[in-house]
Amino acid sequence: APEAALKRLLGSSRAPEGSWYASFVVQRSRRALAQFLAEALPAKAPDFLLQRQRRASKEDGGTSLVPPKHSDAAWVFFGSNPRPRPLSGRPEHTDAIAHHGTWHVQLKGEKVWSLKPTAELQRKVRALRGVGNVKVRCKEGDVLCVNTKLWWHSTYIPGNCKFSLSVARDMYLDGTSP
Repeated sequence: APEAALKRLLGSSRAPEGSWYASFVVQRSRRALAQFLAEALPAKAPDFLLQRQRRASKEDGGTSLVPPKHSDAAWVFFGSNPRPRPLSGRPEHTDAIAHHGTWHVQLKGEKVWSLKPTAELQRKVRALRGVGNVKVRCKEGDVLCVNTKLWWHSTYIPGNCKFSLSVARDMYLDGTSP
């Protein structure tokens, strides 16, 4: 229930009045991060990512699963928008990152992403040339994986959304260490 998530995040099951949006980062302590993800906001890497990569090994003929590695941080985004109009998050931007991307799991409510390939990505992937903004509506339980260095992005909470909550983690898909 939204009330339980609010209680864990804000210390109160009552949301502030009106439309609002907030975020924070849990970082710099693996123990604190593990406890936060296990107890406060149960959010683990999506199963399809855990089974995505394979690394060759002599023992099993190259079929061992290699889960992605994650940075020692988790981003939490949450808010409420009882108005009929969308509530914007940060303006369109890219992130200066050294990893392969980020997964975002929508734990409660909804959030809409506006994505547009960068010029660098369009040079690398010809099929993306001429592609404009793509809207992705994430609902509870949805996972979005995106390289936020290669995609311009912005988000908003749609109108009449009582509570939106998502968690994001950076990922390394080739076995590199964060």
